[in-house]
Amino acid sequence: MPKRTVVLVAWAFLFLAPFVPAKSKKTPPVDPRLLSAQFVRVVSATGSDINPRTYPEDREAVFAVQNALKKWGRFHVTYEGAAGEPDLIIVVRKGRYGSAVVSPNGPAEPGPVGRMPGQAGPFPVPTGGIRVGTEAGNAPDDMISIYDARLGTDSPPIWRKTMAHGLEDVQGRVPLPLVEELRKDVESAARAQASKP
Repeated sequence: MPKRTVVLVAWAFLFLAPFVPAKSKKTPPVDPRLLSAQFVRVVSATGSDINPRTYPEDREAVFAVQNALKKWGRFHVTYEGAAGEPDLIIVVRKGRYGSAVVSPNGPAEPGPVGRMPGQAGPFPVPTGGIRVGTEAGNAPDDMISIYDARLGTDSPPIWRKTMAHGLEDVQGRVPLPLVEELRKDVESAARAQASKP
């Protein structure tokens, strides 16, 4: 093959390569447990929404996600203490650089028995009071993580996304962006699964 032909073929390849259509980017498959689940429980990163250590913005996010899931209708939302166990645990966390919470430490209970100088007999030392908690971090984005309830939240999540303002609920009028992302992923995977022979 003449040298000129080789050079022309090489130049043609270099100039035409960018115009060759790329393979379509497929979204990663959704975990099948998301498709088969029926019952979910929504909690904050500190646990239940009734936990006094739960930050107020996380508590609001729990309620907003519960309402968004009910409107969607794909999952039945369960609550702590209700009969039956959920299939999935949905953990929500509002993004923040720092936060503080003040909560009761519980009722005064008899603690260790002590004796004060000048007093006769033992007396209980109260353990109640106020607890102040703070959190500092660099997680400004809202997050939803979904776990298999049988494995718990110590296992790897089966779905997780973060997004700035992803859990913003504008008086219930706007769907939560992170719940919408979940809905799109689940419904897309369900359509793909239904189209398979």
